[in-house]
Amino acid sequence: MPTFVLDSNCYSYLINAMQGASRPTDALAQEKMALVRSFLYGPYSYFLTPTVDDEWRAIPDPVKRALHASWNNALFGTLPLEESTLDRISARVQMFSAQHSSESDCRVLAEAEVLGADGVLSYDHSFVSRLAGSTSIDLLTPSSHWLSLGIRRGAKLRLTPSQDNPLAEQKWWRWEAH
Repeated sequence: MPTFVLDSNCYSYLINAMQGASRPTDALAQEKMALVRSFLYGPYSYFLTPTVDDEWRAIPDPVKRALHASWNNALFGTLPLEESTLDRISARVQMFSAQHSSESDCRVLAEAEVLGADGVLSYDHSFVSRLAGSTSIDLLTPSSHWLSLGIRRGAKLRLTPSQDNPLAEQKWWRWEAH
């Protein structure tokens, strides 16, 4: 099954949404809705890299950190790196860093490349615009990813929130026929 890596912001929002978040209304609302729809309707599996794993493990709030751990253990997972790939990752991070200032973003992208992911999803438009042309995998915002899937309204869900999941009560994420 094809795989996409979530950056830490996408991962945290997806957890929030799966906990029954109300319709997003902030500046990233379209990205957040696209992310949830991609996850529930799309053909991809979504994973984390070790850098994203380290980032959520550093969340100071123990309740939020435990929630991230629970979702990671049950639904996402972190793709492991082989020791033999670390030099290649470091070289790619150095190359990406010439175009983008966030070392952790560069590391997530390099790890995803080495792990053979099909792409990385990020809300960070500067990250995406600066590095999308420098990688062999897709580096997309969730809205671009959602559009690329070409899922028609009224399509069948790949993953359906259970009746007791608070997201099942929300309507904003549904991609229903008109």
